[in-house]
Amino acid sequence: MRSASKKAHLIALIATLLVGAASVEKRMRKPPHIPAETMKALGERMNGHGLAMMGLSLAVVLLEYDGVQKMAEGIVTEPKLKRPATSDPLRSLPPRFFELQDELSVRAQALADAAKKKNDAEIGAAYARMIEACVACHSAYLAPAKPQ
Repeated sequence: MRSASKKAHLIALIATLLVGAASVEKRMRKPPHIPAETMKALGERMNGHGLAMMGLSLAVVLLEYDGVQKMAEGIVTEPKLKRPATSDPLRSLPPRFFELQDELSVRAQALADAAKKKNDAEIGAAYARMIEACVACHSAYLAPAKPQ
């Protein structure tokens, strides 16, 4: 890739991240069944997570192998939210949320492995599987808690 083209991609990436940074928190839906203290506990983490996912999406589309590998490995190694005790603000999140958090790590590792091999088809498939976990997790978060 020529240096002017690379510079244009970098500028586009920075612009995308800046626009995303301003809008992730505003766009994050706040379901009525999730208390404010839980939203506060999730807020900072989800903003950072959203920005990382936007950067990863762009790196995948541009087939920036090193960037994809590094960002996917970042998802794998990021600290996980612990399953809550009874007094924890995260107690209002469904158990499925935490299962999917673990699944995301497994799928992100598969994406990192595909990027390391520079296998475009595997990158696409691994990214799609990872996004499936993201959508399922967001769905679990937004769904009202089921009575026990």
